[in-house]
Amino acid sequence: MHLLKSIFDHFAPARISHQTGCLERWIDTRRRTVPPSGKQYRHRAVEETAGMERALASYHAAVVMKYGVEEAAIASLDWIEELRMSSAEEPSDWRSVTTAAARRLACRVLVSECVQKSTAE
Repeated sequence: MHLLKSIFDHFAPARISHQTGCLERWIDTRRRTVPPSGKQYRHRAVEETAGMERALASYHAAVVMKYGVEEAAIASLDWIEELRMSSAEEPSDWRSVTTAAARRLACRVLVSECVQKSTAE
């Protein structure tokens, strides 16, 4: 969770707190589905959370390199929203979450380029 807060410190605080709240609720939901007696299940939940953070950090870093910090912050918020929309009962599939967030990014970039071209003419 510290990773998310450090990524978004400079961008839209109200929206960020809402999005990180969604992410925290998602993690809590995942933890509640773990039987309290099974250490291996709790360990898997911890690994899953760490995997989620790594996937988000990788996605954020890739977008920063290609489109810059501001677009990466928006794209990361999209990633969190896609995660929130995924079902808590499903096994973790960070690839599908990343693909859906990348689809949003592509649409936003294409629309932005079209608007820039039309205003330049």
